[in-house]
Amino acid sequence: MLAEILGSCFLHLVKQGDIEEEEVDRFNIPVYITSPIEVEEAINRNGSFSIEKTEILSKETSPINGLTAKDASVHIRAITEGLIEEKFGTKILDKLFQLHEQKIEDAYLDLISGEAISLFIALKRKPN
Repeated sequence: MLAEILGSCFLHLVKQGDIEEEEVDRFNIPVYITSPIEVEEAINRNGSFSIEKTEILSKETSPINGLTAKDASVHIRAITEGLIEEKFGTKILDKLFQLHEQKIEDAYLDLISGEAISLFIALKRKPN
């Protein structure tokens, strides 16, 4: 949902004339959501760590449960800022993420009613 909100912010900036629709149409943020099994397989393939504990945290016990709209927007900005800056420059970043924060705030009830989960994995580095 946070990615959908970010997409709507881009369209808002198009309507305001801050960026061109063609630029947005050619822009993609590559996102792949892994399953807990895929994460464990990747750790095992790496061979540098042993998995000490794995736990799927429900929305109620997840660390994201207490995030504010600003927190959520800052997290998305940290993940996507480099890609956005590379494509659009720095001119829209602050405006885009101020709008993103506001739209998250507006959608707060929808966000907290969703199926948010977090995966907790405790790793131990294997001896060389």
